[in-house]
Amino acid sequence: MGTMRNSASFLRGSLLTLLLFGFAVGIASAQERTVKGKVTSEEEGPLPGVNVVVQGTLQGTVTDADGNYSLTVPGPETVLVYSYVSYTSQSVTVGDQSTIDVVLAPSATALGEIVVIGYGTQKRNEVTSAVSTVRAEDFNKGSVNSPVQLIQGKVAGLAISKAGGNPNEGYEIRLRGLNTIGANTAPLVVIDGVIGGDLGNVDPNDVENISVLKDGSGAAIYGSRGSSGVILITTKKGRAGVATIEYNGYVTTEMVAKNPDVMSASQWRALSDQTGLGTDFGGETDWFDEIEQTAISHVHNISMTGGTEKTFYRASINYRDADGVMINSGNNQLNGRLNLTQKAFNDKLTIDLNIGATERNAEYGFPTAFRYATLYNPTAPVRSDDPLYDQYDGYFQQVLFDYYNPVSILELNKSDGKDRLTNVSIKGTYEIVSGLKFDAFYARQMSSGLRGEYLDKNDYWGGMNRNGLASRTHNSSNSQLFETTLRWNGKVVSDLDMTVLGGYSYQDFSYEGFYAQGGDFLTDIFDYNNLSAALDFKNGLGTITSYKNSNKLIAFFGRMNLNYKETVFLMASARYEGSSRFGADNKWGLFPAVSAGVELAKFLNVSAIDNLKFRINYGVTGNQPGSSYLSLLRLGPQSNNFFYNGEFLPSYGPVSNANPDLKWERQGEFDAGFDFTFFQSKLFGSIDFFTRTTTDLLFEYEVPVPPNLFSQAWLNLGEIKSSGIELTLNYNAIQKSDFTYSFSLSPSYNLENKLVSLSGEYNGAELKYGTQDLANMGSPGQNQVPLVRVEEGAPLGQIYCHRFVEIDEGGNLILRDSDENGTVDQADRRVVGNGLPKFLIGFGNDFTYKNWDLNIFFRGVFGHDLANSFRALYEVPNMIGSYNVPATATDLKNSTTGTLMNTSQGNFSDYHVENASFVSLDNASLGYNFNIPSNWKFTRIRLYLAGNNLFYITKYKGVDPNPRYRDSETGSALVPGIDRRDTYFRTRSVTFGANIVF
Repeated sequence: MGTMRNSASFLRGSLLTLLLFGFAVGIASAQERTVKGKVTSEEEGPLPGVNVVVQGTLQGTVTDADGNYSLTVPGPETVLVYSYVSYTSQSVTVGDQSTIDVVLAPSATALGEIVVIGYGTQKRNEVTSAVSTVRAEDFNKGSVNSPVQLIQGKVAGLAISKAGGNPNEGYEIRLRGLNTIGANTAPLVVIDGVIGGDLGNVDPNDVENISVLKDGSGAAIYGSRGSSGVILITTKKGRAGVATIEYNGYVTTEMVAKNPDVMSASQWRALSDQTGLGTDFGGETDWFDEIEQTAISHVHNISMTGGTEKTFYRASINYRDADGVMINSGNNQLNGRLNLTQKAFNDKLTIDLNIGATERNAEYGFPTAFRYATLYNPTAPVRSDDPLYDQYDGYFQQVLFDYYNPVSILELNKSDGKDRLTNVSIKGTYEIVSGLKFDAFYARQMSSGLRGEYLDKNDYWGGMNRNGLASRTHNSSNSQLFETTLRWNGKVVSDLDMTVLGGYSYQDFSYEGFYAQGGDFLTDIFDYNNLSAALDFKNGLGTITSYKNSNKLIAFFGRMNLNYKETVFLMASARYEGSSRFGADNKWGLFPAVSAGVELAKFLNVSAIDNLKFRINYGVTGNQPGSSYLSLLRLGPQSNNFFYNGEFLPSYGPVSNANPDLKWERQGEFDAGFDFTFFQSKLFGSIDFFTRTTTDLLFEYEVPVPPNLFSQAWLNLGEIKSSGIELTLNYNAIQKSDFTYSFSLSPSYNLENKLVSLSGEYNGAELKYGTQDLANMGSPGQNQVPLVRVEEGAPLGQIYCHRFVEIDEGGNLILRDSDENGTVDQADRRVVGNGLPKFLIGFGNDFTYKNWDLNIFFRGVFGHDLANSFRALYEVPNMIGSYNVPATATDLKNSTTGTLMNTSQGNFSDYHVENASFVSLDNASLGYNFNIPSNWKFTRIRLYLAGNNLFYITKYKGVDPNPRYRDSETGSALVPGIDRRDTYFRTRSVTFGANIVF
């Protein structure tokens, strides 16, 4: 807040200075003169409507249709400011000149930039929807392993989060809150025009820019998959000229940033003596040290760019080798990409070829080891020579409930995988006549994933009760996309420009997989590569499953853009799309959008305002579930067999109900905002207000049997409403020859995210959702304890539990009798917090001093709570008899007598629900650019030092305060805010890297 106040003071001071300067000029000379001239640009020639204003006053004029102007000025010291939409403003001192001709240059930083939108590009000043674009120079720095990390915290309203530092886990992405509960909650990803592109097949080093279509009017062109927003990724392309070879490489060291605060061996002994519980094995074991390591990673990227006037290319190879901070975990990845452009027929034909391929090998390890390192007795040894432990391969092990040696888990067992991703696309664009272009686009994506897991026959946690257990999984997918568009742009009349787009899209998907699991191995020389050695298959106990499914989408779409005098802008679009995933009566849906904008700076003669565009829009988008055939009556194997012809045969029965009316979710969104540029492009950004309503929610309901054949059905019932405010602000505060400083802010505030209804009617039965309590804390002792309340008419994400009062003098836990009926029971639980954040902000700072550059980026997330399940389950002094406990367990005592709580198990209450708001230094980098002699082969050498997740400022006691947007155990988006015990610990990293161009 201090920085924002200082910035506001600076702006006010600048405005005051300008006003005083204008006043001083006015009284310094009493002799007026007339200045005339012409304003042009190299690209457009004469510029009509340019503002010519006496600096510090409202006195001014605008150029006519030929770019001419005439203005009476106070005297020779007058400064004239020339400003125009999409161009950088200029200031000129009059002096003794009577004619001043000015050539304006296009603005690269404000509204004149070219931004990527659905099926094309637009000049920023023409965009009438909420679009945020982040370019390569503004990406997050340091150790970045996913394209979405590049923009984490950079886009207002876009939440990108991952709990812990698991190198083999992806990010949860949410745009403008939670707007669906049974369909895809993440934005649609489009990579170089490939809809549904796989982020795993794009190396961050190859990304040129990322655009986010945030509102319904921008995303409606993608129809049934646009309601959660759209992320457009553009990879780097070739360019004509001398071939350039570039190397980017870095080495990263990564360590655990925070371990749970559990009792050390000495603390454990003290509490054991106080309670008279637990067994002291005489050791001093730090279980975290035993399973953690300092991870070393290295990344190398080599690219070659070049070409002629007709042919240009960019080819790159990327190699990544990353260790995890958990022993026996990590991955290595090889990625290649080729982008080739060929022009022919006097440049009327352009052919673009993009090829990307990735192979990734991973050791997943077992993150559950973090859970047991937290629980294990710190006086126990890791291994023992006692013959009693030979059955565990020498690892120490007590036979207690949910209590396993974490080192044994990681060293005896293994979990590996290999993924292969391939994407090929080709696009041909032909200019039929000037302004009229036809293009055809074909893309194919293929992926395969192979997993293998072996649980050792000597490991008490996994394979002992099965005499070794192995499994093998193979999944593959294949999709192909064909699209063709016809595009025309030109002038309807002299002052009206029009762009019209029409297109057809066909995309199909197929998925198949295989799974086998078997145990009972004769020896440990076998593993998941020797499934035939598992005697379970011979004895009829093995498991083998397989699947295959497919779906397709067909769409017709169109869009029209109008530009009147670079002042008024209109857009209308529609997509008519059909999907095989929906019922026979509702396979097709229409997704329209309309938007408008007006450049207010055209009507305001204010020198400080370069651009001020107001825009307003409304769009309808859709969403579909993640599975096929949900509208059909399907049969599947049942738990009971039937006896026929002398033997028992498997039985099949309904596993779904037919619903021919199943259709898209439908989301309508209204957005209004301003795009602005002030002070000759020093200050620019945007502000938006949005409100969206999702109806016909896709959700799986419990339904009565009969009349239905199965107890569950996918239906379109329910409604969610959300609204919010977003701001993007960029300020070039200091721009000197040897020193620059600029900063960016991207705050967003969630005003509402409410479940309006989940009730309705199906097959004559009224389905009342009302209030549901979901998920549970788990064992020991809390399997029936709910965590989240979902309630019609209330906010989503409500954390629900008892309220803590005190520990009485007898050591008894006292919970609040909320309904004051004399007893504490389930009815006394209340909503005590919310797992969804209210306020997000990113704050970036960029400095340059001579050859040095410094980037510092902070991220803040506020207003969310986390249920700390580790504390809720184990913050009990008496549990020291079986487990290690949090160091805070001794805080649970009577405030007067000091008597410790005497319960034998945890009891989840608001005592364990914590405010998890935080500010983090997400990344900081310091670089030096060397001066290169002209006779060197190199054209650029930059060395840098960077850090990621350097610190968090938070009151949360757990290992990671980042929001949990869905429950890691149930996978439900309706259950946010639960910090489960198996969370991978948060990490921080330091990186040294080099960028060399030659």
